[in-house]
Amino acid sequence: MLAWRQAFEELTPFPGLDATSNTAWVWPTRMARVRALVTPPWSVDVGADVDPAALAERMEACSVPIQILDLPAGAALPADFEFTSKFKSVCVHERHTRQIQLQEYKLPKKRAQQARRAAREGTTVVASLDLAQHVALHQAARHRKGISSDENGLRALMAALLSQPANHAYVALHGGRAVASAIVVRSRSTAAGPVALYALGGQDRMPSQASHSADPNVSARASVAVLAHAIEAAREAGDQIFDFGGSSDPGVDRFYAEFGAAVVPKIRLVKTARWIRPFVALKRPDLLFPKPVPSS
Repeated sequence: MLAWRQAFEELTPFPGLDATSNTAWVWPTRMARVRALVTPPWSVDVGADVDPAALAERMEACSVPIQILDLPAGAALPADFEFTSKFKSVCVHERHTRQIQLQEYKLPKKRAQQARRAAREGTTVVASLDLAQHVALHQAARHRKGISSDENGLRALMAALLSQPANHAYVALHGGRAVASAIVVRSRSTAAGPVALYALGGQDRMPSQASHSADPNVSARASVAVLAHAIEAAREAGDQIFDFGGSSDPGVDRFYAEFGAAVVPKIRLVKTARWIRPFVALKRPDLLFPKPVPSS
């Protein structure tokens, strides 16, 4: 979370929580002009040190109308936890990420074939701290999917991530042109060992004059190659878990699953004031009606 705090000075501990322990870092913003506290931009959770029960209790007491907080993988409310609010305004949404255990990991056959074909086609994966490359590739992927993005915020975050020596960043080059990328954060140690988190990536599917390639799958295979390289590098660095970060996009989730990554449950705590719920149902139905978590 250090890089996020460097990039977004407005991040703050959730009101009422200790700023040095059991902290949930949140981004104060507005949704349709309504005050909101949400998980920091481009972050998969609010921080590793959060106490889920303490956070849920503070959300109940907080008057901010919209609160959307993602907890780290493995964090959960106690089985006997009870919300104290008369209307039980905090909801627990089941979500997931995907992880692989690196010690015995072997790239699945299909992914191995794609990585080898990428190499035969001339795709190479290199370590890269080129901020402009990483920003451009991530933005290309978001624009392709019609997802809005704060490029200045993204640039500040990526700069902070790339400046930390423990993190790793890679770019797949095809015909001398960057077509896919991955930034991997060595996020934290768990009971199972150190975790490498695939924090940010990108892919450019525009045709390349340099390669004269008419195959639209070249960039897709480049994405496989860069992730395969990142996974192996994480294992060599001593990490025990590679976390894909999770995605609510079914296509992206399938892409991660085909690396042999297993579903790992996460939870999202959501609070919406009763008066704003009709609007939320129209604009963000996922906050009231979350999608089910895949079984595998």
